[in-house]
Amino acid sequence: TGVQTCALPHSERAAPSPKPAPVPAPRALPAPAPRPAPLPAPKPAPVALTRQQTGQAALASLRPYPLSRLYAAGWTIHFLAPRDGYLGMTYGGTNSVDIYIRDGQSVAYTARILGHELGHAIDLTWGTNTSRATYLRLRGINPATPWYGCGACTDFATPAGDWAEVVARYLVGNTDFRSTMAPAPSAAQMNALVPLFQPPPR
Repeated sequence: TGVQTCALPHSERAAPSPKPAPVPAPRALPAPAPRPAPLPAPKPAPVALTRQQTGQAALASLRPYPLSRLYAAGWTIHFLAPRDGYLGMTYGGTNSVDIYIRDGQSVAYTARILGHELGHAIDLTWGTNTSRATYLRLRGINPATPWYGCGACTDFATPAGDWAEVVARYLVGNTDFRSTMAPAPSAAQMNALVPLFQPPPR
């Protein structure tokens, strides 16, 4: 006899296997936070200079000038402790330039004081009636004005003090200018004055 097969009704057929759910892609790990830049190492505290170191640094900062000629004429430069009321003094009798350095005084300020006092030393060593008359004419200062003031006085209102301020401007650069005799020299005027500051030929 033949074998009969019986088809299952549609509703009773085996359901197809469900498709597997898609596996989600793994989430990307967040990028690591940038590390902060390392802090720079602290700068070492500036080392305080001694008075001698400050003075020598000020001397070295000046425009080249034949100071050896002043030394040969017997001049000495001293960097000393503070003195009330004074920043520098020039003593013609002993050929001494004394610079009084206060605590914390900068090299630049010391150079400015040193330049002024060296101006006096230059004047006392090589200044003549002729060179001073030429200076007064070039600076527009009344030639009848006494060259010097009183001893140990502030000299910004004297031709000698104006000379010292101009020499300081020449040796140091554009520092403050304190003379009350005439304005700070222009570049052209300075060029005309510079030969007066130089030692005479040997």
